[in-house]
Amino acid sequence: MPDPAPDGRPLAAYSLLWPQTLLAYYEWTGDKRFTRELAEFALSEWLTYFEAARNDTGLLQGDKLVAGRVNWLSGYPAEATTQANSVLNALYYRGLLAATELAHATGLDSKTFESAAARIKDAFRAQLWEPAVSLFRDAPGMQTFSALGNALAMGGGLAGPQERTGIAALVRRDAGTFPDRLRPLVVESCFRAEENELGYHVLAFSRGSSWDCSVLYLLPEYVVGISNGDPGWPNVQLTPRIPGFVDSLELTIPIPTGRATVAYKPDIGVSVSLPPDTMAFVRAAMGETIM
Repeated sequence: MPDPAPDGRPLAAYSLLWPQTLLAYYEWTGDKRFTRELAEFALSEWLTYFEAARNDTGLLQGDKLVAGRVNWLSGYPAEATTQANSVLNALYYRGLLAATELAHATGLDSKTFESAAARIKDAFRAQLWEPAVSLFRDAPGMQTFSALGNALAMGGGLAGPQERTGIAALVRRDAGTFPDRLRPLVVESCFRAEENELGYHVLAFSRGSSWDCSVLYLLPEYVVGISNGDPGWPNVQLTPRIPGFVDSLELTIPIPTGRATVAYKPDIGVSVSLPPDTMAFVRAAMGETIM
């Protein structure tokens, strides 16, 4: 449901995810020139658009972005979607962090993104955190505490490590209620918060790769534990997170330098095959065997 930008071009609430998308492109390809070109062209306008949707509490107001209900928040309280709700603001905060990282990576000024992120974080915690139940509200003044907003806040760094226990319990209880379009972000939030078993639990509710691509893009990095060590994959970082209930696995994925294969058997451990001249940096748990 797009809104017009100042010059009449369409923007939409889901462009909250755009800085993360551009950052993922840069990390995969290492293409700094094109990434900087896009960042210079769009990040400032992106920031101006969303900053204009803040209310007097400092949070994004839903009905300042779209007219009526945000239709991709199915499963979330309808009365919260037009307010300064936890989902929009958690996604915006994460977008600001991605914009900051993009600015650092491409040599742009990051101060405006850093200060905007700090303001959102302060307002989010001041307006939405409820100490009595150790959860984030769906919107200021509401007495509902949905798993969706809490999960995204946990994964985005808006909840401290000591505050995650109640959030993790809520996410586990309501793991089957997340909208299909947003479940990948919930799963990733669990892994980012180092709640790995919880991430597997939520991931199990995916319908399959034909419907929910999280199965495809989350398994290599967050379960098998293979990711780019630097933009463009000149080297690989290995951080296996094989869950205890897995008997064995083998996964082959394409990377820019060729193909990488990771295999696991409990009695052998993890073995990795990489393209020639690809260096691997290993971060293994104590007692974990990697070949």
